[in-house]
Amino acid sequence: NGESFQLEWTARPTRDYFLELRPALSPNTAWSESGLGSLMTKALTLSLTLANSPGSFQGFYRIRAVRPLAR
Repeated sequence: NGESFQLEWTARPTRDYFLELRPALSPNTAWSESGLGSLMTKALTLSLTLANSPGSFQGFYRIRAVRPLAR
């Protein structure tokens, strides 16, 4: 609808996920944590709805999967 967009990916219950942001794909630009923290699920799909409004982040996103040390 232009006001939001959805990221959706196949997930594993044995992983935690982090949304990372990067304003450009140049080698001098690092990925940074989105501030959402660790995303966990018991489902096979995980999705996030993010704002797409003036002042919201514009750039590139990636999902980083990590194996948690313990639950």
